[in-house]
Amino acid sequence: MNVYEFTISILTDSRGKTSRARALDELVWLRSRFVFPGGYEDARHILGSHNVVFLGGVPGSGRNTAAWMLLYGHYSGAEEFHELSSKDEDETRRFDPDRIGERELLLLDLSDVERRDWRGIQADLYPLIKSVREHAARLVVVLPRDGVRAEEFRADLDRYRVGITRPPIRQVLRRYLREGGIPGEEIDLSIPKLSAFLDGEPPARVVARFAQIVLEIRERSQREGEFAVWCESARTVMTETGEAVIRLLSRTHGWPQRALLLTTAMLHGAHADAVYHGAASLLDVTGHQENERMLLEREDLVTRLHGIDVKSDTSGRVWFTGVEYDSAIRAHFWKHVPELRVHLRDWVGETVSSDELDEEDRERLVQRFAEQCLHDKYRMKLAEAVRQWVASSANPHQLRAAAMVLEKGLREKEHGRFFRKQVYEWSREDQLPARFIQMLVAMCREVIAVHHPDQAVVRLHHMARREHTTTTARNALVELVREKAQLHRLMLDRLNYQLAVEPEKKRRYPADIDLFLELAAPASLTDPRGRRRAPITETVVRGWLTGCWGAVFKCPPDLWSPRMRDWLVEASRDERHRGFLLDTLVEGGDQHMDVLSRLYTTARDLASTSPPEEREDRTLLVKLVRRRIDTVIGIPGA
Repeated sequence: MNVYEFTISILTDSRGKTSRARALDELVWLRSRFVFPGGYEDARHILGSHNVVFLGGVPGSGRNTAAWMLLYGHYSGAEEFHELSSKDEDETRRFDPDRIGERELLLLDLSDVERRDWRGIQADLYPLIKSVREHAARLVVVLPRDGVRAEEFRADLDRYRVGITRPPIRQVLRRYLREGGIPGEEIDLSIPKLSAFLDGEPPARVVARFAQIVLEIRERSQREGEFAVWCESARTVMTETGEAVIRLLSRTHGWPQRALLLTTAMLHGAHADAVYHGAASLLDVTGHQENERMLLEREDLVTRLHGIDVKSDTSGRVWFTGVEYDSAIRAHFWKHVPELRVHLRDWVGETVSSDELDEEDRERLVQRFAEQCLHDKYRMKLAEAVRQWVASSANPHQLRAAAMVLEKGLREKEHGRFFRKQVYEWSREDQLPARFIQMLVAMCREVIAVHHPDQAVVRLHHMARREHTTTTARNALVELVREKAQLHRLMLDRLNYQLAVEPEKKRRYPADIDLFLELAAPASLTDPRGRRRAPITETVVRGWLTGCWGAVFKCPPDLWSPRMRDWLVEASRDERHRGFLLDTLVEGGDQHMDVLSRLYTTARDLASTSPPEEREDRTLLVKLVRRRIDTVIGIPGA
């Protein structure tokens, strides 16, 4: 199994669900906990009636969540979700209306856009909205977080604007608790301290965290006790855990004990043996020496764990006695001991291969490390870890760790753009190890393509140009492009730009010629594939094809003659598109007599060897080819 197949297996979970299926599961999970914010019904009506809606509102009002829920409301099981980008990338056109698929569910998040850029963006939205309607798609636009005043909207767009306000916070908490398994009759939101907490209108994310802590406390108490006790304990956890951890750290002296503390936090829930060996490994990685006292003179592991408020269960797995102690300790060391960060990356890379860990332990370890890195200041460290773990070893556990953290980064709303950009930068490097390329290909195909298929195509194209000993990127690119008509258009546009638009200023990639010949199969150009028109009938597409053929015709004829013959065969059979196919080929020849001569002789050979039922069409084809060639080279009367 190569790295590509290995990564695909990682991205398919134990239930056989792919990354695409898990993304849909997340929407289902979110829908079960979603409480309609103010303005939601108006937004739903506008989207249903006009196929587009603009969501405004203050930060924290839940606009992005509302946007996904609005789109999910139009999901029947067949539609594709697609996030549009507000920024140009790699010579691609922003908001290209030709890349809208049939019945696609589109999200355009402009929350990070400056208000001063809004006027220019509005002009780009007109053709996009027109295309959305033509393709029966749905588009939700999240407006800039700085707000857009009514007078800054063009009149014909303002009617699609809706202001979203925060949902009732008590309903949010009740919904989370009920979905977590607490019966509705047990939930009492009138408890004084809980009511005071909710009266402060905390952000929805804080309420969701509070609910999660309540559920964890309930689970730890084996569902015994009272709702009021769970809530009071949860408030204590949220307000006092930080101070409790600081007190714990103040009485934890010496690196051996601190290494045990951090290791327990990173391996929380693993077996005590794994924690013990992990702590010894952390001391080694950081250059600290273990206490050299005789073995039997040292404190036993149980005593050492007790000293850091850790207990073990009947199976030997260890847990902090306090809820959320593990996450608070991880955050403390990461934030306040910055010189430890690189060592922690190396330690995680080694520890995932430990025989003391099972697969669930390994997954939790990797996820916990990723959580520390997912911050604007530190996320490059996660990218560095991915590269190091893939490039330095073929160890399957390290490869799995690299795939897991990269997938997590790509799927995070706040950081997904950064990691997609990082994959883009990697995809343009010439000397990447083959196994790294294979992993990136899998990420493009199975993760990025879920909501950003156009960006997946760009990255796969760069890698396909640069791979020499494999065809993993090329095969994944062709497979993805063939799935959607709009991605096929995108690739033809890119290939034309590379091969025909000022080619002398660009680096030549032999793979581009090969890709064009692969993607220029005539059947893919004469089939509308659910769109209003076949690609070959569109002037812009024929321009791309003509440009690419012009570049291809400069290569040895043995390379392109089979595909040219396919076009002539299709032209003889398809009367409706015959003229488009022939004009494209002849114009691509651009008065090069050797090319036009081969075109004519190929058509003549087809006619002379055709079966009786096709002879009439192919004889006519010869005449049409000759007439077009004569016109191009300027023979009078042609």
